[in-house]
Amino acid sequence: MVNLKKTWFFSTFVLAVTAVFAGGSVDVPRFAKVDLKLDGIPDEAVWRKAAVVRDFAQFRTMKPAKAETSVYLCLDQQNLYFALICREPLNVQTGGKGKSVWNGDNAEIFLAGLDRPEWLRQIVIGPGYPEIYSEFIYPEDFQVKTHYTEKQWSAEMILPLDKLGAMQENTFLFNMLRWRKAAKEELTWQNVFWAHHPHEFGVMRIVRAADGIIHGPWCSPVTGTGAVIRWETEGPCAQELFYRRKGSEKFIRLPADIVSGTQHCRNCLHTAVLKDLKPGCEYEYCICKEKIHTFRTLQNAEEDFSFCMVSDIHAHFKEFQRILLNPELRNTDFLVLNGDMVSAVSGRGMLYSSFLDSVLKNYTGNIFYLRGNHESRGGSPETYFEMFTGPDKKGYGAFMYKGIYFIMLDTDADVKCDSSYIAEQEKWFRSAVNSKAFSNASFRILINHVPPFSQKQGGQTGEIRRLIRSIPASSLKKFDLMLAGHVHAYTRVFPGEKFVSTNPARNGKICENPVPFPLVTNDFCGLLKICRKGKILTVTAFDRNGERIEKFDLFRKDSQNHKN
Repeated sequence: MVNLKKTWFFSTFVLAVTAVFAGGSVDVPRFAKVDLKLDGIPDEAVWRKAAVVRDFAQFRTMKPAKAETSVYLCLDQQNLYFALICREPLNVQTGGKGKSVWNGDNAEIFLAGLDRPEWLRQIVIGPGYPEIYSEFIYPEDFQVKTHYTEKQWSAEMILPLDKLGAMQENTFLFNMLRWRKAAKEELTWQNVFWAHHPHEFGVMRIVRAADGIIHGPWCSPVTGTGAVIRWETEGPCAQELFYRRKGSEKFIRLPADIVSGTQHCRNCLHTAVLKDLKPGCEYEYCICKEKIHTFRTLQNAEEDFSFCMVSDIHAHFKEFQRILLNPELRNTDFLVLNGDMVSAVSGRGMLYSSFLDSVLKNYTGNIFYLRGNHESRGGSPETYFEMFTGPDKKGYGAFMYKGIYFIMLDTDADVKCDSSYIAEQEKWFRSAVNSKAFSNASFRILINHVPPFSQKQGGQTGEIRRLIRSIPASSLKKFDLMLAGHVHAYTRVFPGEKFVSTNPARNGKICENPVPFPLVTNDFCGLLKICRKGKILTVTAFDRNGERIEKFDLFRKDSQNHKN
C-alpha cells in the first residue's frame, strides 16, 4: 500500500485559505488554469486553494457522522474539478472485483440548475471500480480516478463545463451523499429527504478568478487622441488600469468605471477611458500590473494601409473562425464588425462566446463595431452601448485614418431608438460631411449595416435613406465608397448601373434607388478587404467559404475614375 499520510494535510488546513461554508452554500474559486495529475490522489497544490466541504451528517437524521469526509472543488475556464477524501476506520469496502459501484463504499454527486432544478446530473463513484454510474451525462464525457488504502479512499474528477448542459453561469445547486458499507451508514452534506430533490440541495457559487479577468481586455473604439478599454471579471475586482506610451518609463494609473453583475451572475464589466493621447503612437497597458497589452492610436499621415469588414455572422462560430484564420486578414490595420454578429443579445455572454473572445485571440489590430438590426433583439440592446461605444454612448462616429475619412452610421434597429437620438445623429451627420477633414480627405468611406436599397429590393432601409436624403447632393457626391451588409449577399453597384450580386434575384437588375457613389454589401459570413495604395482603393470580396468573388479598383476623384 502507498503511504498517503503526508498528502492528507487537508483535514487540518487553516480556514483562512479555504472557503467558509454555512447555511448550505459554498463559494468555489475559478482559476486561470488548473494543473492536475489525475491519479485519484489529491496532493496537488491547487487543492490547497480549493473550496472544501466537510460538514457531513447522517442521512435524514442529521446525527453526527462517524467518519470524516472532505470534498474539494474548483474550476477553470474549461472544467469543474472535484476531489474526495473519505476516511474509513472500519476498513474500505470495494464490494469485490467486477461488482457494481453500489456493492461497496461509494459517493453520489448531484448537480442541478439554480433556476432550472429539473436539469440534474448524478454521478456515482467508488474505490476500486472502473465502472461509473451516471444519469444525464455519459461516463465518456468526464474523467475519474480513484485510489484506496485500508482506512481511506479518495478520488479526483474532471467535469468539462460544456458537458454539463444548461448549467448556471455562476451559481447552481449541489449535494453529495456517501455510503459507508462496513458501518451501514449513509452521509449527506445537505438535509435531504430524497436524494433526487434539487430544491433541498445546497448552493454552489462560482467566485472570481484568481487573476480576476475572464474576458478581454479589448480596446474599442480607438481615435487619434483617445481609446476605451474594457474587460470583464468575476466579481468586483481588477478595477484599475495602468497605461503608458511605449518607451516611457512610468505607467499612469487610471481607475475604471464598473457595470455590476446581478444576483445570480456576479460578473462585472469595467471601462477605462483614455484621453489626451498622441496620434499614431503605440501604447502599453495592463490591469492590476499583470500582462501588458498594446494598441495604436489612429494617425492622419497619408500612407498605404488595409482593413477588413465582416457582417451578418449571426453567431455562426465555425464560419467566423474561418474568417479570422483567413490570411487576407493578417497585418490589416483594423477590422470593422458591421452588425448582426449575433441574432439576439440577452447579455454580454452571448457576444463573448459568439465572436469577441475569438477576435481577441486571433486578431491584433483595432476593432470597430457597428450594430445591426439584430443587436437590438433579445431584450438587452443596451449591451452593445456598454461594450463597444465611446463615453458618449453613441453608435455612430467618424475618424480620419491615413488620408481616408470614415463615417459610421447607426441605422434601422428593430427596436427604434428614441427620437432625440435619431435627430442628434442626423445633425451630426450633416456636420461631419461639412467638416474640413471630410473635404480634405483623399478618400471618403461611409459604413453602416443597412444599404439604401428601395423597398422593392428588400431590407429595412428607411432610416439610412432618410439620412442620405438629408445631405446635399454636392456633399454626397464626394463619397468614394459605401460598405454595408444586412442583405446576406455580396452586391456591388455603381451609380446608374446594374447590380453585380451573388443573389440571383438582384444580379443584373437596375438599381432602383442609386446613390451617387459605389455601394458594396458583404456576403453572409463573408469578408471584404479594402486596400489603399496611393490614389487607388482596391476592394476584394470573399464568400462564406473564403473563395474570392471579385476584385475591383476605385481611383481618387482628382484623377480619372476607373473600375475593373
